[in-house]
Amino acid sequence: MGSDPKSSWAALKEGNQRFVGGFPQHPSQGVARRAELASGQNPNVLLFGCS
Repeated sequence: MGSDPKSSWAALKEGNQRFVGGFPQHPSQGVARRAELASGQNPNVLLFGCS
C-alpha cells in the first residue's frame, strides 16, 4: 500500500467491503468473534495513541 491519499482511500474502501460482506482478512475478525466480544471484554492492557 502506498502512502498517497488515493492508495490510502482505496485500501480503506477495500477493507470496508470485506467487513460489510463478512469476508474478514484474519480468522479472528469474523461475525461470530465480534458477537462473542460484544457482551464485554477484559483486556490486560489498553493502548491509546494519536498522530
